[in-house]
This record gives sequence, C-alpha cells and structure tokens, in this order.
Amino acid sequence: MGFDFGNVDMKHEFIAALTVFLASSYILFLNPGIMHDAGIDLEGAFFATALAAAAGTLLIGLIANKPYVIAPGMTLNIFFTYTLVKTYGISWQVGVAAVIFSGVILLALSLTSVRVWFSQAIPSGIKKGILGGVGLLLVFVGLMRAQLVVPSAFTIVGLGNILSPEALLAVFGLIITCVLFLRNIRGAFLFGMLATTLLSILVHYLTGTQPALEIFGLPHNLDAVAFKFDIAGLTSLSMLGPVLALFMVAFFDTIGTSTALLTRASKGAKKIKTGEMEKIMVSDSLATIVGGILGTSPQAVYVESAAAQDAGGKTGLVSVFVALFFLLSLFFFPLMKLVPIEATAAVLIIVGLLMFGSMKNIDMKDYSESLPALLCLAAIPMTFSVTYGIGIAAIAYVALKIFTLKFKDVHPGMYITALLFLLEFLGFFR
Repeated sequence: MGFDFGNVDMKHEFIAALTVFLASSYILFLNPGIMHDAGIDLEGAFFATALAAAAGTLLIGLIANKPYVIAPGMTLNIFFTYTLVKTYGISWQVGVAAVIFSGVILLALSLTSVRVWFSQAIPSGIKKGILGGVGLLLVFVGLMRAQLVVPSAFTIVGLGNILSPEALLAVFGLIITCVLFLRNIRGAFLFGMLATTLLSILVHYLTGTQPALEIFGLPHNLDAVAFKFDIAGLTSLSMLGPVLALFMVAFFDTIGTSTALLTRASKGAKKIKTGEMEKIMVSDSLATIVGGILGTSPQAVYVESAAAQDAGGKTGLVSVFVALFFLLSLFFFPLMKLVPIEATAAVLIIVGLLMFGSMKNIDMKDYSESLPALLCLAAIPMTFSVTYGIGIAAIAYVALKIFTLKFKDVHPGMYITALLFLLEFLGFFR
C-alpha cells in the first residue's frame, strides 16, 4: 500500500475531500439514468454507482496515495449504453461482463507496465495539450452547469438565458468563489459551493418552491444489478469488436486524465514518475473490475480530482474520506439533492483556468509539436472525451514527424497508439 498517515493535515485533507466529492457527486444522479437507458433498474443502478465509486476511490487512495476520485466515467457510461448495448444490440448483462473482462486485461497490462509504457510515449507537447484540453472541458462543463451555455439547433451550443435563476445562482457562486480563492482562503471552493447552496435553499424557501425536506433515504432493489453479469455471452466471435472498442476507450481514458493531473502536480516536469502512474493504473483497473461486478460501466480517474489538489489535498487520505462520502450518500441521498448542480460550476471553471495555464509552455516554433497539442486541446472539449483527444493528436503527431523525416523523435508507443486509433476511427473495432 502507498498510504502513510504520517505528517498529514487532517483538516485540510477533509476539506479537500468534501470539495472534490461535491464537485464529482453529480455522477450519482447522471450515471443511473444513463445505465437505466441500457435496461438496468434505476435504483439498482444508483446503488451500483455509489458503491463502485466508493470502492474505486478507496483503492486509489490506499494504493496510489493520491487525492483522486475514481467513479463510473462519463463518456465511458455513454459508450456502454448507446454504443455497446444500443448499437451492438447486446444485453446489459453481457455488457457488464465485457466491462469485467476489459478490466482484467487492463490490470494485466498495468501490472506488466505495458499501459504505463504507453503513457510515457506521449510527448511533452501533447501532455500539455491534454492538460489544457481537460481544463477547457472543465470550463465547458462548468458553463453548461451554470446554464450560461446551452444546446443550439443552429450553432451546436449558444448563450443561455443569463437572467434565469440558475444562471444568476451560478454567477453568484462564481463571484464569491473567485473572491475567496484570490484572497487565498483555505477551502475557498467548498465555502463557495456551500454559500451557493444556502442561497438556493433560501430562494426556494421564499418562493415557496422548496420541496419537503427529507434527510434519510436508502434505494430499493439493491440486488437487482450486482452480480448479474453474463460471462457466457462473451464467447461469441461477434463480441470481439465490441469488447475491443470498450477496451480502447477505457485503456486511454485514465492515461489521459492521469497524465494531466500528474503533469500539473509535478509543475511541468518532463517525466512523470513511473511508480506513480503504475499505481494509478492498477487502481483504475481493479475499480473497473469491481464496477462491472456491481453492474455499472468502466470506472476512471476523474478530471474533477484537480479540485482536490487546488483545495489543498495532498494524500490518499482525501480519497479515503471521499469513499466514505460515497458510502454515506446511499443513506443521505435526499439531503444530497439540496446541493444544486449550479453550485459546482464555479469550481470547475476556476480549476479549468488553472489547468489551461500549461499551454504557455508549448514550443510554438516547432509546428510538429504545437499543432498536435492544439488538436488535442480542441478535441477533448469538442468530443467530450480525453481518449479521442489523445487519438487525434497521436495520429497528427506521427504523421507530421513521418512527413518531416523526424522518425527518431517518435517513441515506438506513439506509432502503436496512432495505428490503434486510426483503426478505431476507421471502424475496425466496431
């Protein structure tokens, strides 16, 4: 185990944990609905989501000693439901069996350092592009939670109603959180979210729209999803493509997010410590296996984990606290719903800004380095996927190096990564 209780500031770790939990707890509301679309019982899916997130986050805290959150990944759950189940036409029971199988393969590759080898193949420019792209993704998600950015039939997205109660609430949260952050107040993110939540409760109370206050509530049908996987359904040759596609997305998702988080924590160091990445990959792989057994989609390290770093979290104790919060959410689900999604917008926007600062260190004079970084920066928020951002950047990077006869600049892992993504984009794994 990598965790050490020595020299730990419990107060700051707890505040960081509460901050990142509130920033990432939206998955408890979103994931069950997405899994329900795959035919999974809604309350069973909530139970599986909370328990899987608790297990995954605890694993990374104890194994990697990092203040990170692991939970069913957005984009991974969308891929599970709308591609694996809906498009390929397989049952959700076979789908979660595929999650378990991919987790086992991921674990084997993590233990043999193959997955880490691929992460080391990513050049410095693309690493910074990943960091900046994740930052933009956080800003984009934050603006959508604030309803300042909304879907548009003509321009894909557009400006929301800035005078709506949701937007005004989010703007209030952004202003107060920024002020607290700029004044170097410890727990600025947490206090900003709590202030926004209190204002929301007050407004609902004054307008008579506050629902009846419930504190305790446990979901029913806890056994409707867990241990329902269908391993036998994977034996068909027709399952090879779907499993490979799921594996590809899960393989690179945590590589990208972890690279961004570790690069930022190391303050732009050219090399990330191999041991740190190995422990994160092992934690992520084990979490995916546990998630599949419980009946949910692959798990991944959350980009919102950056909020824990910025709130002062330094060790795996943050993750231990967050795991406990996920477990408690099973019993306090009605109370959790009092925190409006707009309250988390400010945290995501500010953290996104801090992560975007990495772009200033990219070598803009060498277009074979800067163009792939730019494509990665743009693709991550536009495709809503760290994985596809890496894929587009990898293909562009390798192509530019080949055509400029700079073969030796390319790590062998990048050639393989570019080829795998090229085959994926061409539909060979579908």
